[in-house]
Amino acid sequence: MGKPYPRSDYQRCGTDNECVVASHQEECCGVQKFTWDNYTCCDRKLVTVKTASSQDKCCYNDRNGTGKSYASITQDCVRGEVKPKAKRCGHGKYNDSSDLCCDYNLYRGVLDLDKDNKCCGSNFYNNKTQQCCSFKVVNGTQCPDPSQNITCHLCAKNRREVAEKIENGELDSAICALKLAYVAVVHRQIVDYDNQTMKYVIQRPSRNLFNRRLEIRHKYLLLPWVCKKNFSRIIVVTSNPGKKTRELSCYERDILLPYSKRIKKAVTMRKYFCLKLY
Repeated sequence: MGKPYPRSDYQRCGTDNECVVASHQEECCGVQKFTWDNYTCCDRKLVTVKTASSQDKCCYNDRNGTGKSYASITQDCVRGEVKPKAKRCGHGKYNDSSDLCCDYNLYRGVLDLDKDNKCCGSNFYNNKTQQCCSFKVVNGTQCPDPSQNITCHLCAKNRREVAEKIENGELDSAICALKLAYVAVVHRQIVDYDNQTMKYVIQRPSRNLFNRRLEIRHKYLLLPWVCKKNFSRIIVVTSNPGKKTRELSCYERDILLPYSKRIKKAVTMRKYFCLKLY
């Protein structure tokens, strides 16, 4: 016959057939009672002793019915055994001695091939033969000078000069080769990474000026710090968005133009000229 207890001061751990009485400062683990200060509970039936204050969980081995306390911040329970917590890249685990995790993109074994491989944005590059320039991989030992980039007209040219260049056909070689043009509303907030590069957020891209389809994938615009401007809209002429990342850089062959109705019209008209010509 069981022994009565006051519910206001105690609680029951277990079942009617097998139980113990615990205070409200204690926890139940099956038919056992414990406190989190010194113990953990395995599989709701086995109390284990903590060996460190950071341990907050119990790893239960159902093959032999034993358990072991562990710290979930630095350790994992893998099939009843406590192991160091594996590093994760996106949804997958990786080994940082052989793999690279670049902005949630996992490249397995690239460090085994060459220890000089490093991350550059979401890609990797070889530090001996390549450079990471504004989060883009560039062959060679030096990054190109942004002021020498003839395709990035956003920074150095005023609107009238840019419009005249397009209308005169000076940019036809690029406009004819590229497939997508759109007006992007650019967020004014600037994220400064390294006093060399700014990252603008493209908030609202318009439809493709060439075919009126909504097929824009870009989210960010990377510009050199010397191009800092207080603009809110730009015209982007670029290649197939399905084969590019979500970031546009002034170092690429994309054409980044200041916005005006004249420039927008000129880009559209020159593309139609290209289609008729070729």
